[in-house]
Amino acid sequence: MNREDYPLDECLELTRKNGIIDAMSYIYERLGSKKEALDLLVDLIRKKCDTYQIQLKNGERIARYDFNEMDNKFNAALSLCLRNSSQLDEAENEELWFCLLDQTLHGHSQFSPFFNKQSELEVNINGIIKRVIEGMMDTVDFNSMIAHIAHGFGELPIENFRKNFEDVLFRYGY
Repeated sequence: MNREDYPLDECLELTRKNGIIDAMSYIYERLGSKKEALDLLVDLIRKKCDTYQIQLKNGERIARYDFNEMDNKFNAALSLCLRNSSQLDEAENEELWFCLLDQTLHGHSQFSPFFNKQSELEVNINGIIKRVIEGMMDTVDFNSMIAHIAHGFGELPIENFRKNFEDVLFRYGY
């Protein structure tokens, strides 16, 4: 059963009071506050990444379940951006996508010291980066995307993203 007639403001207050972030994000999106919805999801991702980084610093490994959980959080944020790209003006669209891209690239920087200890971590993060960049290709100017990455994350070694960029450039050229 799909109900569309519930009072969004009341639902938002209930989800806020009970700390149900995913539901809060959904309601913000329904209310038209796309950036607030994405900010909630990105904050969840950031907190998960911080928790995983502490685990890695303590010599623990990240479990497969945790990889899946992180991937699901990124997929929710990616889906939000994809759903709303066509409804936003260029500046709002770029703001959403760059917010997600920044968190993704920050995650790469945050976890790169641990790639040699847990190789699937690098594979997982590079896969997320690829999906975000691919999602951006249809709605964000390619030159703006490259300039944003170079400006904010110029210190990241390009060889870490070579395959991602080759795939995207091939698609872009096609």
